[in-house]
Amino acid sequence: MAKISVILNSYNQDEFFEEAITSVLTQSYQDFELIISENGSTDNSKQILNKYMHHKKIKILNYVENECVSKRFNQALNECEGEFVSFLYSDDIISKDKFKIQIQEFEKLDSDYGVVYGNMKIFNQYTNKSFTRSVVKSDGWCLKQQLDDIISKGHVDMVSPLSRKECFNNYQFLENVFAEGEGIFLRIALSYKFKYLSHTFAYFRDTRFNNGKALIKNLSFHLETLKKLQQDKIFEKKDYLTAINKYKFNFQQNIAWGNLRANGETKNSKKIFFDILKLENLNFFNLRTFCILILLCFPNLILKIFNIMMNKILNVKTNNISIENYGGNNK
Repeated sequence: MAKISVILNSYNQDEFFEEAITSVLTQSYQDFELIISENGSTDNSKQILNKYMHHKKIKILNYVENECVSKRFNQALNECEGEFVSFLYSDDIISKDKFKIQIQEFEKLDSDYGVVYGNMKIFNQYTNKSFTRSVVKSDGWCLKQQLDDIISKGHVDMVSPLSRKECFNNYQFLENVFAEGEGIFLRIALSYKFKYLSHTFAYFRDTRFNNGKALIKNLSFHLETLKKLQQDKIFEKKDYLTAINKYKFNFQQNIAWGNLRANGETKNSKKIFFDILKLENLNFFNLRTFCILILLCFPNLILKIFNIMMNKILNVKTNNISIENYGGNNK
C-alpha cells in the first residue's frame, strides 16, 4: 500500500500534461501511487495517457464525459490507498523533493495536524516571468487566522499541500459546485491543524485560460463553500462570526475589483458591489471600496486605458484577464 496518493486532474491541457506526470514520477520520495482522472478531454490528452496504461505506479480513471471537478476529485479519493493525499492539475508541476520534505515534517507532528503546505511559484507562459505567490503562514489551529489574513496574504492553494486522507473522508468536495477548489481547506481547518513550511512545493503555469480567471464563476462556487462552512457551531462565537462576515465582504470586494481590472463585464462588478453595500458592512469599508465606486463610473474605453496604464505602472506579472466559463460541463 502506497504512503501517498497523488490525484492528477486532466482536462484539455495536452501541451503540459506529460510534464505534470513526470514531475510526480521523478519524486525523490517514491512511496506513492498516481491516480490520473482524465475528465473527458477532447484534445490529445487521452493519447498521451495511453503511454502510461501499464505503469506500475499509475491508476487511470478515464472518463468519456467532462463532469465537475469536485465530483472527479471525490471519485479519485474513493480509489486512494495512501495515508496522505496530494492534488495536481495537468498544467502544473511539483518540486522534486515535495513528498520527501512533507512526509518528514508529518513524522514530527502530532495527529491533529492534517495539512502540511508551502509556497507556490507562478510561471507566466507568455512573458516567461516567474514569481513566488504570497500565502498565509499557519502553524496549528488556524481557521480564524485564515479568515482574517487570506485576502491580504494569500490562500492555501490546491497543489502545494500534502494532507491526511482522513481530512477528505470527513470533508468531501462539494458536488453542487463545479469546482470547490481551495475553499475546502477552510472546512478542513475546522478540525485539523495546518503547518506552513518555507519551501516551494508547486509551480503554477499562468496561461490565458486558467480556471482562476473565471472570477464570477469562482465567486458563486466559493460562496457555496462559505455557506457550508458557516453551518458549523464555531460561528456562534462572535469573533468567528465577525471574521467570516469580514472575509465574505473582502472576498466579494476583491472579485468586483479584479473583474474591473481584468476588463470583465462592468455589470457583474456593479451587482457584486451593491450586494455588499449593506448597512451591517459599513465598518468593513476601505479605500478599495471607494476605488471600485470610482471605476464603476468610467466608460468601458476609459477603463481599458486605465488598466493598461496601471498594469505597466504596477508591473503586473500575471495575465490580467477575465474569462466567463471554465470550459467543459460547468453549468
